Amino acid sequence: MIFTLNKEYVFWEVVELARLQMCEVLKVPTSAIEAKLDLGIGVISPEFLVDADQCKGVTPEGIRAVLESVYAQCKEELEVRLDGVVKTRDMVIQEMKRAEANPRGAI
Repeated sequence: MIFTLNKEYVFWEVVELARLQMCEVLKVPTSAIEAKLDLGIGVISPEFLVDADQCKGVTPEGIRAVLESVYAQCKEELEVRLDGVVKTRDMVIQEMKRAEANPRGAI
């Protein structure tokens, strides 16, 4: 089976990951947060629309803080995945083997 990954697919995947994590942190159903991503404007920045009525007990500032925190974490994941998109499968396997042999922090 062959999977074709491109940058747009990776962006959508990470934005969806962020949306689901936001739902989990805010303890709301997945229908309470909608994600939009415009890939045609040059600068790619997702928009998350939250149904604040379903976020009982959370202030708008609290919702904003969750969105920013979760997206910042997912943005790191995005950078790693985008880096992987440009590599060949063999390069990725070699890198993974090196990482296993030399874990971070090892002397």
